[in-house]
Amino acid sequence: MIEMTFSTIQFEAKKISLVVRIANFIRLFAKSPSNWISLRIAKNLMRDTKFIEQQIALVQQMDTEQVKAASAFVQHMLPILVKMDKAINEIENQELSMAFRKHEMAIYKFEAKLHVKQTEHLPVMPTDPELREALHYNTILCLTSRL
Repeated sequence: MIEMTFSTIQFEAKKISLVVRIANFIRLFAKSPSNWISLRIAKNLMRDTKFIEQQIALVQQMDTEQVKAASAFVQHMLPILVKMDKAINEIENQELSMAFRKHEMAIYKFEAKLHVKQTEHLPVMPTDPELREALHYNTILCLTSRL
C-alpha cells in the first residue's frame, strides 16, 4: 500500500479540476443514466472519495503547516463543489448523484477533521452558567410551543 501525504493531495488537485471541468459540461452529454461519460465521472468521483478517506486517516499525523495548507486547499474546493452540485442536479443521473454525495460528504468530513486538528491546541473556555440556563430554558420553550 502506498502511503499518502498532503503533497499527494496537491498532485491529485489536477485530477479533481479535470473532473470539475467535465462536470460543468456534463449536462450537455449525460442525458441517459447509462451514458458512458457520466459513469466514468462517477467512477472517478468514487476513486477520489477513497483518496480523501485515506487522507482523513492521516490528519492526526500532519504537522501545523500541512494542516493549514490542507485547510486552504479544502476552502478553495468548496465553491467548486457548489458548482458541481448544480451541474449534477440538472442532469438527474442517480448513479452520478450518489457518487457525488459520497464525495461531498468525504470532503466535508475532511474539512471537519482538519478544523479539529487546527484548533486542538486552543484552550477550552467554560460556558457561563447563566448562558447555559438561558439556553436550556429557551430549548424547553421551543419544544413545548412546537408540541
